[in-house]
Amino acid sequence: MQIEDWIKFVAERISAINSSEKNYWKIMQKVYNVDRYWESFRKECDTKLTIEQKKQVEDFWGRYSFAYKNSGKAQEYFSSLSGRFNPMYIPDGLMAYYLFRYYDSPEYHTAFHDKNYREEIFKGYLCTPAIVHRVKKYFYNASFVPITYDDAISILFSALKKEEKLIVKPTPGGGGNKITFIRSGDSKQKISDIIDSFEKDDVVIEKVIRAHNSYEIANPSSLNSLRIITHFTDKKVDIIAVIFRMGAVGNEVDNFTQGGVICRVDEEGRCSKFGFDHHGNKYDKHPNGFEFQGHKLYAVDEAIALARELHFRIPQFRQMSWDIAIDQNGKPCLIEMNPRGECDLYQIFGILPFGDKTKEVLDDYLLTMFYKRKSCFAWDYKEYHDHIILTKCFLAKKNVYVPKEINGKDVTGIEAGCFESGKIKKIIIPGNIKDIASNIINGEHSIEVERLTDNRGITIPKPLNVTGKAGERWNQIKWTAASGVTNYRIYRMKKGGERKFIKQVGETVTFFTDYSVIVGDTYYYYIRSFDSKYGMHSDWVGPIAICTRG
Repeated sequence: MQIEDWIKFVAERISAINSSEKNYWKIMQKVYNVDRYWESFRKECDTKLTIEQKKQVEDFWGRYSFAYKNSGKAQEYFSSLSGRFNPMYIPDGLMAYYLFRYYDSPEYHTAFHDKNYREEIFKGYLCTPAIVHRVKKYFYNASFVPITYDDAISILFSALKKEEKLIVKPTPGGGGNKITFIRSGDSKQKISDIIDSFEKDDVVIEKVIRAHNSYEIANPSSLNSLRIITHFTDKKVDIIAVIFRMGAVGNEVDNFTQGGVICRVDEEGRCSKFGFDHHGNKYDKHPNGFEFQGHKLYAVDEAIALARELHFRIPQFRQMSWDIAIDQNGKPCLIEMNPRGECDLYQIFGILPFGDKTKEVLDDYLLTMFYKRKSCFAWDYKEYHDHIILTKCFLAKKNVYVPKEINGKDVTGIEAGCFESGKIKKIIIPGNIKDIASNIINGEHSIEVERLTDNRGITIPKPLNVTGKAGERWNQIKWTAASGVTNYRIYRMKKGGERKFIKQVGETVTFFTDYSVIVGDTYYYYIRSFDSKYGMHSDWVGPIAICTRG
């Protein structure tokens, strides 16, 4: 290599090293910014964490510090307000900006969050009735038949002869932001001005239903509702929390971020002793005098049953916050769904975002899935909390020795296209590197690959007795747990396709159910154990062939 080329190479690698750190901090800075944004609304904690409690928080979050630097403020805030110390409370930025985005299917988020299509997604269920939709400046009636702008104004004007008011909601949107009302007696011109004021926003205009008296009494000016948080996993919907949302005095919406007050509701529909506002102010009763404690809300059990049914329709989302009203006739009515609802609403009462699965979720998404894209002079790589995956080699040598470790962490894998054919004649790979793509070399020149024997004498035990079966639109594999492993990794392949990773499950899990299948297609499943102590997989078990039933 000429001196000019060497200088250029060094400059490029220094730039890559600096850039990799900047890109990582850019991502996490957004998380920290959201943390700080929510913290700015909160009052000072009445009680501080003890030295022992702080240690518990540091010990719990220390295992994730590679991915996320926890300040301890969220744990102090929610422990202080709820009176229940727990080191596992999750900060808002981490929850909203990171966990939800990776935990759910992001491609479905915007579409399913669009209030215009709520009644289409949940046909057959009672929803707050839409009258007019505007989507990309096109107008539709309640049945989604296209209409003109003038038709839309006329429909709204006529509706207000029977209705006291109609609610105008931007969509997607949340927190009650930009919601407004058109009212009986408004002229067509005023209605037109209100609709036009939304400019580029899509909007849905709905009837305003009246709530059952047990809800309305809490704050008559607003439609008070239930926020029900559900968690869908292993073909079961768990209820994380049920929260009663009440509007502020004189306010027409019940949103927490619009000055509303919330209290927890138990399984029998009874309100808790105290409630909170958005700033963390605690109330024994609503500012209008309504007392929470012991107040019985009607049909809470029916609202919970509705939330469970609705969540089964959208398994693309593991976590969902449902806003459900109980109408005058005592029937639960869906207002809207929130794939990324505020976690403050339930953590403020000492309820963890994922219930008893909270640690499992954090392990999956902060230990297993989270990584930094990094660079050194010789390699680009992904650095996980306990291992390294190589992505690109920059060595211009005849013989390239792949390192066993980088930054004190075992190198456990090599991605496709890591090596460019050219000066490299031979690649020597240590025996401890097991996860190697089939096409690690780009280019047409032949390169010899020598895989050394793993001299450590370590064998990772395989899962045993692996079987498969087909259900109604799902496939399932089961196995007997191996001893001393960290987790199991499941892969799937269709005939003529590639074997692809689809799921990782914990050491105590002994089955996996695959719902993303097509009836009549045959799938081939593979499984192997993983031991994080050594950064090594077991040998493959499979293929397990399953033909999906309808």
